[in-house]
Amino acid sequence: MGSLPPARAGVGSAVNDTVREFGGALGVAVIGSVAATSYASSMHGKLQRFPGLSGTDIKNPEQSFDSSAANLPIVDPTKIKSPVLMVRGEFDGNSTNDDLLDFYRQLPNGDRQFVILPQTLHAVGYSNNRHLLWYAMKNFLAAPAPTA
Repeated sequence: MGSLPPARAGVGSAVNDTVREFGGALGVAVIGSVAATSYASSMHGKLQRFPGLSGTDIKNPEQSFDSSAANLPIVDPTKIKSPVLMVRGEFDGNSTNDDLLDFYRQLPNGDRQFVILPQTLHAVGYSNNRHLLWYAMKNFLAAPAPTA
């Protein structure tokens, strides 16, 4: 910036800011891509343990959804011993409230919550109301343990 005449300092600052923003976005994209690739490859063997998922399902996400959705739930809710926060969007078309409430009622741990986020589709973390997801998660994680 010191090499520019004062009349051009605004343009130089704008170019500097643009390059910095672009570099940051590119860095996040590259790091995210590397992390996603390594995470996906490390999860492949772990997903084999779940009934209803085969090796072909894991390689083909569309086939995975179609085949696993026909056999929901793929996890026995009676075997989940940890506290559970179930969150769904109000307009989530992947399952019904009745299906999820049936699963929820079978959870053996009384430390559980079922939250329906208003004006939200399936991908609640990417919705305009994602702040409600963070609010529900924060309150669930900060809740005191139930007393016997």
